[in-house]
Amino acid sequence: KRLLPYAVAGVVPDVNLLDEERQLLLSYSATEQLPKLAVTNMTIPPIREAFHNLQMELNLLDSDVTYKVILVTSAVAGEGKSSVSANLAVAQAQCGKKVLLIDGDLRRPTQHSVWDIPNGSGLTEVLEEKKIWADTVNKMMPNLDVMTSGSIPRHPITLLNSSMMKALILSAGDHYDCIVIDAPPVVGLADSKILAKLT
Repeated sequence: KRLLPYAVAGVVPDVNLLDEERQLLLSYSATEQLPKLAVTNMTIPPIREAFHNLQMELNLLDSDVTYKVILVTSAVAGEGKSSVSANLAVAQAQCGKKVLLIDGDLRRPTQHSVWDIPNGSGLTEVLEEKKIWADTVNKMMPNLDVMTSGSIPRHPITLLNSSMMKALILSAGDHYDCIVIDAPPVVGLADSKILAKLT
């Protein structure tokens, strides 16, 4: 907030805080991890509401712009971007939007683990023109579909920077109110920069 000239759209509390900041911890142990899909867990209202507030703030940032494609990234791995992507997609779906969540991390994909679904066919296969995108989506809950990353390609940047990726976003955009892309971390990789330009 101090360094960047952008508005903060939302803040998600960390339930795994230090002992002196345990006021955000609820009825479970501090050693337990935040559920991967906190917004569907009724025992964690502060976290659930944080994601609902975040999706509302994104809608209010600029009334003249529809934020149809949202790219979620982080500085480095392990900062929670995949959890934020999944929870934001769920929050959008719970508010009545038809949402597609795409695992755009073709190096270290995570969404198939978050949702406990197979990762044999997904974004890679679409970009390699082996599958059409509609055949790779998994219907996870009302209003929410998930496209996993698929197989790990040899040259992920080439695929992400292809005309097929742009065509996928445009085509899927005709069928969904919102597309959330879980992208690789920014530091050391060009992938998120490429995806940011497309989105």
